[in-house]
Amino acid sequence: VVPHDRAATTTASAIKASAGALCRVPFAREITRLRALELLKEKGAWIVGAEADGDRAPWELDLTVPTVLVIGGEDRGLRRLTREACDHVTAIPMPAGDMSLNAADAATLLLYEVLRQRKTRTPGAPKAPKAPKPTTTTTVALPAPEAPAAPAAKTKKKAAPKKPA
Repeated sequence: VVPHDRAATTTASAIKASAGALCRVPFAREITRLRALELLKEKGAWIVGAEADGDRAPWELDLTVPTVLVIGGEDRGLRRLTREACDHVTAIPMPAGDMSLNAADAATLLLYEVLRQRKTRTPGAPKAPKAPKPTTTTTVALPAPEAPAAPAAKTKKKAAPKKPA
């Protein structure tokens, strides 16, 4: 969903730059972003905002359910009312606090996480439990097995002489 005003529209150049992907993705223009988010919530979608100071990592969220990703602007993040309309606000953890991704890169990583979760989990299923911590094992020395006894020597029996008939 793209705002009707002050936003680029789909052009031939945009379609070419996306290698045609823009033709496969549903695209809508809405006068107000908040109204669009309200309509999507009414249809049962979770609204997940993304900005640098989000409170949860993307893999901590259940993205297998119908989800709307709202990508914050590179300069200001999410607008206040948009952030308040979100059910969750996520951030992509970065190695340094002053690092951030541009909006396109953030959207790419988040869409990949949605795809990853949907390929590995069923919708609404709880997350897999964490693997238990390995326990310390004790090695016990067992006595060496005894060598097998040599097989007894076979003796050939002599055949009894045949009786003439």
